[in-house]
Amino acid sequence: MKFYRLPDVQARYGISRSTVYKWISEDKFPSPVMLGPRVSAWPEEKLDQFDETILTQNKRDASL
Repeated sequence: MKFYRLPDVQARYGISRSTVYKWISEDKFPSPVMLGPRVSAWPEEKLDQFDETILTQNKRDASL
């Protein structure tokens, strides 16, 4: 299983750190998992699910 740290997530989506945490607080983005006492990351699987959700929403919005 691959994990993405915050800089990787920022690069993958082209968003800032504050946007990542804002989306998390708004339940728009998955929360990271704790890998250690001071280490958090996002499992690739969670990010792939997020991508699929966004694609599905975009397709649905485009068909309106």
